[in-house]
Amino acid sequence: MTVTKHALGLFAMMLTACAATSPFGSAKLSGTDKTLSYQQAVTDSGPLRGRRIVWGGSIIATRNLAQHTEVVVLAYPLDAQAQPLISKSALGRFVLIWPGYLESADYAPGRRLSVIGDLDGLRDELLGGSRHTYPVIQAQYLYLWPLETGPAVSPRFHIGVGVGVRL
Repeated sequence: MTVTKHALGLFAMMLTACAATSPFGSAKLSGTDKTLSYQQAVTDSGPLRGRRIVWGGSIIATRNLAQHTEVVVLAYPLDAQAQPLISKSALGRFVLIWPGYLESADYAPGRRLSVIGDLDGLRDELLGGSRHTYPVIQAQYLYLWPLETGPAVSPRFHIGVGVGVRL
């Protein structure tokens, strides 16, 4: 009977270890408002100011200033691991403020990131000759997702040494 209990316990631990988790960890995610939508933040940010949120998306621009870095991000819905789902429709843009320097070569346009931070109101910015309103996040934690490596151009099948056939 005890062997069965130990085997079940070991199996449960293995399943837990294999489960995908957020790169932030549960401690950093605790206290975040996962129900606050992008649309709510844009339309009614006043009472929502100071709310801890987790958002993510694709970087549009990175601006290094004297005391901080601003990153403009095209927001996307997140999966259970807080990874932006860029296959879904974009939600809109937001600006994150990082209290230090971020290398713009690393935080380059097209890179995906996720952020935990506090909603800090709205900002109007000029885009294409018209003004747009973006939520601003005072970032506490950032996660820059690894670059995706695409599949090989075509599958290859090798026979022996040095002889390859493209399929």
